[in-house]
Parts: sequence; structure tokens; C-alpha cells
Amino acid sequence: MTDPNRPRPPSDDSNNTILDKALDEILGKDNPYAYTMFSCIKRMLKQYQLHWRMEPHDVLHEAYQRGVAALKAGKAITNPHAWLKKTSLNIIREYSRSKKGVPTDPIILSDIVSDDNKPMEKLIWQEELQDLRETIAIFAREEPEAFELLCLRTLDRLSWQDIAEHWSTKYRQPVNDVALRKKLSRAKKKFRLLFHRLEQSQG
Repeated sequence: MTDPNRPRPPSDDSNNTILDKALDEILGKDNPYAYTMFSCIKRMLKQYQLHWRMEPHDVLHEAYQRGVAALKAGKAITNPHAWLKKTSLNIIREYSRSKKGVPTDPIILSDIVSDDNKPMEKLIWQEELQDLRETIAIFAREEPEAFELLCLRTLDRLSWQDIAEHWSTKYRQPVNDVALRKKLSRAKKKFRLLFHRLEQSQG
């Protein structure tokens, strides 16, 4: 892990000045920027249950390195504090996805129903979880946009603003949070109907 007390080496690129200044402010003693930034990162690490795997300073350092690379590639960073915070959250989400199995991972589902003392309950759980796995697979294949929206909101836990930005960029369709909420509501309804239909067909 990175030592938070170790001085950060100075940047050799003059284009990084705005990023260096922001990082110096964040790491400065008794600076309000430090409390805001690290509180946010710590909260996200706990939310994703990664607080025992990652240190806030390591996340911030990685965000800074990405910022340096972005500046070298010609990207304009007008608000370095906001950029570092958003990038830090993206890093946490990426790490979370890389370390957690997907919801349909049979190893995870097996762990959930590993109570050998209750064979009947275990059998019921196995059947329901199998239905859920099949529902997820079918829904992802038949309703890819709805499935993506479900994942962005419920798994990645993105804000409506972040989802709207992602949606507008990817699908080239300007959309607001009201429209997205309606889309999510319809997606959940479709998922539930598909799950119940699958249950009945196998009952």
C-alpha cells in the first residue's frame, strides 16, 4: 500500500500544474478539501465493502495518475477536484466488479445455499436461485438496454445524473432522470414478469 505520509514526487510536465495544485490542496494538513475528498472515498469503499482491501490514498493516487495520462492525451480538466473525485469513484467501481463474481456465478450461489443441516430449505433455495440465474441470462439477452440500466442503478449504484450522462454518450439520445426512472420501473416490471413466468413453466 502507498504510504500516505510519503511526499508525492513533483510532476515533470507543466501541463499537470492544475492537477498538482488540486492534489496538494487535498493532501494539505487541515485543508477542507482533504476532509471532503477522503470522506467521500471512504464512504464509497465501505459501500462496496472494499474498505479492508483498498486505502483512500491509494485510490486517490491512481486517480491522479489517470489524470496525468488524460492531460498528456490532450484532455481538458477544468475542475480538478471534481475530476479526481469522480475518477476515484470509477476506480472503486472497477475494482469492485473485478473482485466480485457476477450474480449468476455458481460458486457464489452455492455458498448462499451451503447450509447442510437444512436439506429441504437448501433444495428450495437452489431451485429459486437457478430460476433467477436463468432469468438474468434471458433478460440480458432479450432486453440489453433494460438490463444495462438495472446494472447501472442497482449494482454500480450510479446517480441518475451519471446514468444520464452515460446514456446520452453511449446511445446518442439526450435523456433526463425522469425518463430514466420510468425506464427503470418498466425494466423491473419486465424482469419480475419474466421471473414469475419462468417459475410457473418449471413448476
